[in-house]
Amino acid sequence: MLFGLYGYNVYSISSYKNMKKYLFAFFFSLILLPSVFAASSFSHPVLQKVYEQVNLSITQKTDKITLDENSRVIITQKKEQLVGILVAIDNAVKKRDKGTIILQVKLFREKYKETIDYIQNIGNNPPTGDITKVQINIENIKITGTPTEITYYADFFEGRNTSNGNVFSQAYYSAARCDIPFNTLLQVGKGTSSIIVKVNDRPNCSKYPNVTDLSKTAFGTVGKLSSGRLQGTFNTLGTVSKSYIKETLPSATFADLGISLSSHIPNTYLKNETFHITGKELLGNDYIILYLKSPSGKELTLGAKKQSDNTFEFNSSLEEIGTYQMVIASGLSFDTSTFLSITVLDDHLFSAKALVSPTKTPEKLESLDVERVELPDLTSEYLFRFSSPSFHTLTISNSKKTVVYRGFSTISIKSDALKSFDLNENVSVEVTSEESSTPFSHDTFTNPVVIFNKIMTLTPGYKEEKNENITVTEENGKLVIHGLIPAGKQIKNEIMLTLPNGNVEQYVFDTVNIDTDGFLKRDKVFEKIIPLEKSGLYLVELNYENGFAAYNGPVIYGDYLPILPNDYDNIHKDISNSDSSIVATESLKFVNNIRSISGKSALSLDSNLTNLAIIKANNMAIHNSLSHTDSYGGKINDTAKRNNIKITGSIGENIAGGNINFRVLLVGLANSGGHRANMLESWTKIGIGYAVKNGQVYYAQVFGE
Repeated sequence: MLFGLYGYNVYSISSYKNMKKYLFAFFFSLILLPSVFAASSFSHPVLQKVYEQVNLSITQKTDKITLDENSRVIITQKKEQLVGILVAIDNAVKKRDKGTIILQVKLFREKYKETIDYIQNIGNNPPTGDITKVQINIENIKITGTPTEITYYADFFEGRNTSNGNVFSQAYYSAARCDIPFNTLLQVGKGTSSIIVKVNDRPNCSKYPNVTDLSKTAFGTVGKLSSGRLQGTFNTLGTVSKSYIKETLPSATFADLGISLSSHIPNTYLKNETFHITGKELLGNDYIILYLKSPSGKELTLGAKKQSDNTFEFNSSLEEIGTYQMVIASGLSFDTSTFLSITVLDDHLFSAKALVSPTKTPEKLESLDVERVELPDLTSEYLFRFSSPSFHTLTISNSKKTVVYRGFSTISIKSDALKSFDLNENVSVEVTSEESSTPFSHDTFTNPVVIFNKIMTLTPGYKEEKNENITVTEENGKLVIHGLIPAGKQIKNEIMLTLPNGNVEQYVFDTVNIDTDGFLKRDKVFEKIIPLEKSGLYLVELNYENGFAAYNGPVIYGDYLPILPNDYDNIHKDISNSDSSIVATESLKFVNNIRSISGKSALSLDSNLTNLAIIKANNMAIHNSLSHTDSYGGKINDTAKRNNIKITGSIGENIAGGNINFRVLLVGLANSGGHRANMLESWTKIGIGYAVKNGQVYYAQVFGE
């Protein structure tokens, strides 16, 4: 059974006949609603009738309110999204696919409400009087080019062939022009804004020799549809393939795979631009999978866990010019023949584009927000986040090399992208900002403005592991730690701080923050301020009572850019049943390297400690337990006594585990302040234990004097 969209009537779709009845009832309800934008070409006459009525209604409704440029673009995008959903319903009826109809109706209901709420909000909160002031200030700043009259297609042409053999759609960014070769890109400008379209058709050239006839989507970017005709300009740009289509991705494309795409995602990018894709998961699965195949045939598969509101996000830098193939699905596998094409165009196609100065000066950045993300395919990336919706270009250069990456709110860079840069030479880091009339980067129409420019030092970056409400920042040369711990949690009264030189210092909280049991107070905000003496990258760690991290993350003090590969990126990560002697030899070398950096003497392998570490690793594997307490309830000293292993002096222990190679565990221990401090103690000997059970690695280091 399926609930109607706008009431509580229930329609049966147990047969195709009933499905058609349901469809009539569904669209009859749409006719009664004045603000729905339906698809413009359907197989059934009822749908076409709906289109004609609601298209007129939504135009009349938006003409009654004041829209700024951004609002006009957003409404156009929301219309396109609703179009895609209705087309999907039409296709599902043809295929008698009840499941898809149910999903699409649910999706349409949600997106329809979003659209109506958005339009009503604009009507209730129109732009302020500043608009007049801005219009006066920019009256003489216009996109230059050849004068032209700008019109738009009638809906009658929807679905018909254009003069070059393409199919016309109001959702595409296309144009008809008399004197321009087919498949040429045009910049069509009006005032301070412009739009890039592809010429694929001809108007009546004897009657309208200087008309540039646009699709409604393109026209709506530079003016109101109610204007009918505009006086503007055009500039001839580069040539693309006949098959190229510029459009935003239909939100319902992967609905049968449990995915609703956000409405503003473009299908065209520039080289090294970030493919930033968002949406909602519809089937109740926790994970989403993204598959990309590059023009050269390289395949990339990424997984992501959805947020609490069912949304998800993927970011990937598109490094090749040409056409990518893309699929996104709910779950961690998919079976489909539906692929979307993503096009990456060369910058030179747009070299003749006219630009204007921005009407508002963009805000300068004092620092860059960089986040390290470790991906399910065991690679990693760095994400630059920007609060402004403008298009950003990041340029990093030294005397020998320059790299350029781009994106709107997010720029993604693979962790190994700058591995060839000379660490002994500082780099110039510059970020520019440009305004775009659409979500497409090639629709930027303002001159780039530098919003960040510094000489910086490159350094490896580290991800933040945050299991509690703890925040760590650098403020005026001081490390500020504050947070709120819930009842029942036991977090140690210690801060392990790994310094830029690799040494570890331990700090404690003030007594006012300590509970009677010696742990941090619960349900009360705590704070600790630590002066930082030297610039560089610090690692901050707070631990639970059992030694696992409640918080572990990086803090930068000074002009450092943390985007180089770290030790995690440079090691083999797949699990293999390595020989214990290999594990011991590599572990000894790794630990001694850590000690050497901090000026500590080298350790030697000890047979007694090795036997003890092996017993510890095997005990954890047998009982599937990663703990400093063994299956008998004893600590490492008790384990030694019970197994008649003679120990002289004090001993210490580090343990780690996971479904990953032991080398990754070594890196994790070194990046943990508490475990690194244990490696740097005044030990003289070490033993290594290693076990694998059911694809899980159990690893132990035992230190002795």
